Amino acid sequence: YRTSFVLLLDYYSSTFEIKPDRLQMKDVSQERVFSFLDWIEKERNCCVSTRNQRLAAVKSFFTYVATKSPENLMLCQQIAAIPQKRTSQKPLLYFSPEGTEKLLSMPDISTWIGRRDHAILVLLYDSAARVQELIDIKEKDIRTELPATVTLFGKGRKTRTTPLSSATAMIINSFLSEKKHRFDSNQDSLLFVNSRGGKFTRVGIAGILDKYVKKMKKNGFSEFVPGPVSPHSLRYPNLLSFLTF
Repeated sequence: YRTSFVLLLDYYSSTFEIKPDRLQMKDVSQERVFSFLDWIEKERNCCVSTRNQRLAAVKSFFTYVATKSPENLMLCQQIAAIPQKRTSQKPLLYFSPEGTEKLLSMPDISTWIGRRDHAILVLLYDSAARVQELIDIKEKDIRTELPATVTLFGKGRKTRTTPLSSATAMIINSFLSEKKHRFDSNQDSLLFVNSRGGKFTRVGIAGILDKYVKKMKKNGFSEFVPGPVSPHSLRYPNLLSFLTF
């Protein structure tokens, strides 16, 4: 917020010749805030997201002003009504079935970490789970007997049960059996834990994907990487028919 208001004061000083120590509420208007935002974008060559960040700071301040200075309520409402500028949406990048096959072959399943990472990537792909949903899965939430399913808890604790392929069920069942020998766990334990036995973070899951994407490129499979990817790139509807055991 500090940077936003330093820029706003600089804008008033340079454009309207109103120094910070002389700036009053009557000098502020919706029109001038609009022109400040255009100045941010055009004169300072900032992107639309930066413009929107500056606007958010100004709106936050005037929300506070409305609670402390009711006589300026109309001005505060006018400022609050300024819409954010829409940014162009980047297309979502998904792995193709061939790319997913290459990605899932990257973990070294001769090691515990490799087997864990492989299970994470497989479950992300087959369940179309969001990262936080994957992190929150407990052992009791997954059924490896046929018909195999996983129960996911989404935003607002909305629950959905997703079917899993038999290939995924075999991978998760094998992983669970080994995990129980390595960690003290029960039905309320998290399905996936980090190397210290603690809960994963979103950054941690993204880091696992990034590690194997880099390995794909190093191994000559760059053509199968769709571009900048995230765990969301695995949320692609397809069957894991290409898995072998």
